[in-house]
Amino acid sequence: CKPVLATDVGALGESVSDGYTGRLIAAKDASLLADTILEMAADQEKLNEMSVNIERESRSGDMSWTEIADKNLRFYEE
Repeated sequence: CKPVLATDVGALGESVSDGYTGRLIAAKDASLLADTILEMAADQEKLNEMSVNIERESRSGDMSWTEIADKNLRFYEE
């Protein structure tokens, strides 16, 4: 599994734990997006750490398809 870079829109904010399973940044901020891409590309150790975290969460059930679907459903019900 690979870390993700996402903008904090919709249910993505609930799916990505910033700095733990990827990076979550504000929407519509091109400068921050560019800076974060460069930051992630330059820090292989942090990317590896986030990959381990993703694997750990996927084994614990926090990132199962059922859990992801439930999170999205709760988001749209609010």
